[in-house]
Amino acid sequence: MVSQEIICPIIMQYMNYLTEDHENLKGEHKQLLVVDHFQGKSLQLEVCEEVLVAVTSENRIRSWKIERNEVKLSGLPSGRKVDQVEKIQSLRCNCDGTKISFFAESPKGDGTESKLFVYDEYLDKFLCYDFGDRRPVSHYWDDEDCKLLACHIICSEGIFEYEKEGADQKTKKGLSYFNYNLVLGPVMLVAAYQSIAWIQDHAFWKALAAICVQTKRTDIAAYCFGRMQDAYGAELIEEAEKEPEEDARVAMVALQLGQIDDAKQLYANCKRYDLVNRLHQLCCEWEKALEVATKNDRIHLKNTHHSYAKYLEARGNYKDAIHHFELSGSYEVPRMLYAAQQVEELQDYIDNSSDPALQRWWAHFCEANDLLSEAIEYYIAARDTCSLVRVYCYQKDFEAASEVVTSSGDFAGAFQLAREYEKIGDILQAIQFFKMAGKSSYAAQLAMKTGMDSELLPLSLQGGDLGTAIDICFRSQLFDALRSIAEGLDESADPSLLTNCGDYLLQHKQFDKAVKLFIAAKLYHKALDVCTKEGITITGAMAEVICPKGDHRKDEEYSKLLMRLAASCLAQGSYHLACKKYTQAGDRVMATKALLKSGDTERIIFFAHVSRQKEIFVLAANYLQTLDWHGDANLMRIIVQMYTKAGDTTSLASFYEACAQIEIDEFRDYEKALGAMSEALKYLEKTNNSDKDDQVKSLQTRISEMEHFGQIRKMAKTDPAGMVRACRELLVQVSRNKGSPQAALRVGDLYALLIEFYFRQRNMEQAYELIEEMQCQKIPLSQYIDQSTVESIYKALGIEAAEDSLSEGISEEIASLDRT
Repeated sequence: MVSQEIICPIIMQYMNYLTEDHENLKGEHKQLLVVDHFQGKSLQLEVCEEVLVAVTSENRIRSWKIERNEVKLSGLPSGRKVDQVEKIQSLRCNCDGTKISFFAESPKGDGTESKLFVYDEYLDKFLCYDFGDRRPVSHYWDDEDCKLLACHIICSEGIFEYEKEGADQKTKKGLSYFNYNLVLGPVMLVAAYQSIAWIQDHAFWKALAAICVQTKRTDIAAYCFGRMQDAYGAELIEEAEKEPEEDARVAMVALQLGQIDDAKQLYANCKRYDLVNRLHQLCCEWEKALEVATKNDRIHLKNTHHSYAKYLEARGNYKDAIHHFELSGSYEVPRMLYAAQQVEELQDYIDNSSDPALQRWWAHFCEANDLLSEAIEYYIAARDTCSLVRVYCYQKDFEAASEVVTSSGDFAGAFQLAREYEKIGDILQAIQFFKMAGKSSYAAQLAMKTGMDSELLPLSLQGGDLGTAIDICFRSQLFDALRSIAEGLDESADPSLLTNCGDYLLQHKQFDKAVKLFIAAKLYHKALDVCTKEGITITGAMAEVICPKGDHRKDEEYSKLLMRLAASCLAQGSYHLACKKYTQAGDRVMATKALLKSGDTERIIFFAHVSRQKEIFVLAANYLQTLDWHGDANLMRIIVQMYTKAGDTTSLASFYEACAQIEIDEFRDYEKALGAMSEALKYLEKTNNSDKDDQVKSLQTRISEMEHFGQIRKMAKTDPAGMVRACRELLVQVSRNKGSPQAALRVGDLYALLIEFYFRQRNMEQAYELIEEMQCQKIPLSQYIDQSTVESIYKALGIEAAEDSLSEGISEEIASLDRT
């Protein structure tokens, strides 16, 4: 690093050497660097830290390392040659001397001025960066970071130059400031305009506008036209700003400057062939315009032919004009020929044409000129029935007009002829042709006006005037016709008509049809009254029309109607429909009650689980108890589950008591009955009934008796005498409490236990005595003792069994069941 010294280059030329003499601040010579003559003159020197760089006139770059007291050559002795450039400018070196940068000029105009060159000593290679449209002005390396390079550039695009012989320095300076402010961006646009605002030279502003075409600055072009006082041109340029393509906007500037070819090219570049076509037309280049329209602008092809035809017409070239008018698809030929007073040529043109529109036009022309026979001829050729009828009626030839309408079936012609008949008072013919024209309402009005009721009814029906038709039926008492009309009515008809027809059908006992009309008229309560009174079944479709689905919970009137509909369905036995409507009304309890009446067990169970209401669970469980649940374990489980979900421990206890009683009555299974009684007691203890204590005490007593009876039955094998004695004691006790609700044991079961015991012991006499006791107490034998056992006892004793004894027992059993 050089300290306390400043190296100043003094370039001196001797005979064959170029030298560089270095002095310190005291003017003392420190070292002399010699450069060979073939390397050229040393033009630029750059010193950076410990590096000295020089560039010669032969575009050679040499570098030296600066040490304490001397400078040593670095790199090749001959330096590095830079080819294909004319002159090296702005030489710079980074802080460690490994990279040398510079700008260059080239005579070839290959864009060298926009490039930055960097020589990398390590790579021994020239690197290049191209700034494109921007021009580098100066650059500097960072003092500490050897890889950081800053470059100052300006935008060369949009540079405006004014080359005119004799242009003063003030104008050039103003233009220079103008370019400078433009480069700074839109924020300096006002300053740019102010720098040249004082110039009054028309040629200057026109030249500046021409440059705007090249630079595509339409905003500056508009300003230039304003300074040229060309308001029309400035307005067109402003209007062109609405175009989405930049070249289309620039083309308008070119047009205002008379640069037609440039404008065409710009339009073509942005593919605005419609504007290219239009420009060719303005230049009367019709062949080119048609070519562009045919190839690239077919949407305007017919319009181009039409414009060309108008151009030819203006020049009297009618033959070619006809051709292009036809290609354009317009009907301008008759107008053109008539305007040119070439009537004969016009008629020949129409006669040779098969176009109905032209024939109709010529027929109108003949009719306007009172040439009716020729008009009829051309109307026939054009198949214009309506116009033909008009001419015939004008000639009072109604027969010919009627024949034309009848043969053609033309609605417009029929209507035209009907109007003519109405004018002359031929009402029947007018009505007939109004009907043929499909205007039955007109025919009906005409019939009503003239009092022709026989024609009015079918016309009213045909024309859809139901009100008039029904009035005629009532007035003329045409009940059959009224009934047929009523059958065809629906909700789209007038509510008053529906109501009147419904009342009429109600009077004639057509209740189902009357209900349908009342529903269509939205008289739902009246419809329900008829259904309830006359027994008309409410179907699902009717119910949906009366009360459609939807959220109507806040509509009180709708809720009342829905509840009434559900009640009507329930009264008619439509339990499922009633359940559905009660559910829609939000009354699930009534819906459940309706469903219970249907007896649909599966749906009842499903509805209860879906509703999840305590009262509904109880209702469903109560219903299930009416079924044969004791033979269906799943049904018993569901009953218990529903009572449990409802929290109704009282009903659950009662159900278990019923289970116990069935086990006793049907199967004499006191063990299972005891289990059911225990469950009943468990749930009864959870109730809050006022007589809970009495019920619990009674149930406990019954359970105790059943447990005692169970123990007695077990004694038959271990202690027969004790079993007999206990049975006798228990029999006395049970007989005393017979008929009491607290009695858990049946007398017949005790007798049956003893009889079966004695039968097994072959003690037939004792068994027979017990049978006699049962008969005396009118206890049915068949309910407790097997018939074969009784017969065996009687046979063993040689006693003939009375046939009435068993049958009596059976009849007594049936009678007891009936009483129950």
